[in-house]
Amino acid sequence: MKQVLLVICCYFLSNFAFSQKPESVLLDYYNGEIRLSMDSAKSTALVVSESTNRPYFKALSSYLLGHTQDIGNDKISALVSYLAALETLSELDTVDLYLELNVRKSLGVLLKEYHHFEHAIEFYKEALPFAEQYSKREQASLWYNQGNAYKKMDSLDKAMICYDRSFALAQDDQKKRFQIYNQQGLLQKNKGDLENAKASFMKIIEMENTISPDLSIYLGKAYHNLANVLALEERYTEAIDNFHSALKYKRGHSQFITYKDLGEVYFLVGDRSEALLVLEKAKSLYPKVSLHPDNFGLFKLMSTVFPETTSKHLQYYKQYTTELERYQRESEEIKELAARGYVGSMVSHYLNEMKEIQQRRAQFWLVGMFLAGIISTLLVLLGWQSWKKRGLSKKVGSLNGTINDIEATLTEAIKATERHSS
Repeated sequence: MKQVLLVICCYFLSNFAFSQKPESVLLDYYNGEIRLSMDSAKSTALVVSESTNRPYFKALSSYLLGHTQDIGNDKISALVSYLAALETLSELDTVDLYLELNVRKSLGVLLKEYHHFEHAIEFYKEALPFAEQYSKREQASLWYNQGNAYKKMDSLDKAMICYDRSFALAQDDQKKRFQIYNQQGLLQKNKGDLENAKASFMKIIEMENTISPDLSIYLGKAYHNLANVLALEERYTEAIDNFHSALKYKRGHSQFITYKDLGEVYFLVGDRSEALLVLEKAKSLYPKVSLHPDNFGLFKLMSTVFPETTSKHLQYYKQYTTELERYQRESEEIKELAARGYVGSMVSHYLNEMKEIQQRRAQFWLVGMFLAGIISTLLVLLGWQSWKKRGLSKKVGSLNGTINDIEATLTEAIKATERHSS
C-alpha cells in the first residue's frame, strides 16, 4: 500500500513539475531557486526566447541563452544574444538592476576577449549606474575590469586610477583587494617602479598567516610576481626562493607559469640540469587551450637548454614554431573578424542606437523645457492681466461708490434747501 501511495505521489509531483511554464522555470533558475544543467538551461532559454511576447522574459531568456553559449565557448552567438537582451531591456517600463548590470558586464568581458577593449570599457561604464544602486562589490568589480582593459591597451595611468577606485570600494572584499594589489604591482613593474611594485606584492605576503585557504592562490601570485621583480634586479637566489614559495600555494595549471619562470632563472644562473627538470614539470602542465606567446615560449626556452645540434633542441624549437604559427593564424582570424566588422559593427550599431536615443531624449527634454517656459510665461502674463483687471474693477467700483455718495449728499442738500425756502 505504501509503495502504491509513493508511486501516486511521484506521478502527481512529476506532472506538477513538468506542467510548469518554461517562463516560470527560467525565472526560478535565474533567481537561484532551482538548478538546471547547462543544456537544460540553454534549451529552456531558447524555448522562452522564441515563444514569449513579454519583453522582460524576452530579455531574460536572451541573457541566459547568451550565458550558456558563452560558457560553451560559442562566443559570437553569445554576443548576439547579449545584444538582443540589451535591446529588449531598453523597451521595459521597469528596471531589473541585476539583469541590466549583468548583461552589460557580460558584454564587457566578452568584448575584452575579442580585444575590443574600447567597446568593453564603454559597457563597463554603462553598467556602473546600475551597480551604484546595487552594491559596492559590483562597483569594485566593474572598476577592476576597466583597469584590466586599460592595462591591455597600455594606458597604465588610467588603469591605475581604475584600480585605485576599485580598491576604495572593496574595503570588505579581501579577494578583490588581493587582486588589486597584484595588478597595481604589475603596473608599477611595467612602469619601471620596482620598489613600489615589491611593496604592493609584500602587502599580500605580510598577511600570509591570516589568509584563508580559498584565497591562498593570490598569495602564490604575489610570491611569483615578487620573484620576477627580484630576477629583474639580478637577485636570482632570492627570486628562486620566492618561486618555490609560490609553488606551495598554487595548484594544477596555475603552477605552469611559475615552473616556466623558475626554469628560466635556473638557466640564467647556469644550472641547466635543474632548469630542465623544472621546465619538464611546466611542460606537463602546458595549457593548450590558452594559446599565448608567454605560454608556448616555454618550448623556445626548453630548446635553448640543449645544444643546437641535438635532437631535443630541434624537437622543442619545432614545437615552438608550430605553436607560434597557430597563434599567428588565430590572431589573424580575430583581426579579420574585426576587419569585416562582424563583431564591431554589431556593437557599434547598438552603441550608435543608444546614442541616438539619448540625443532624441535630450532634444525632447529641451523642447519640453522650452514649451514649459513659454507656457509658464503666458500663464504669468495672463495672471498679471487678470490681476490688473481685478484691481481696476475694484478701483472703478470704489469710484462709483464715491460718486453715488456725493450724489446722495447733494440730493439731501438740495432737499434741505427747498424745505428751508418754503
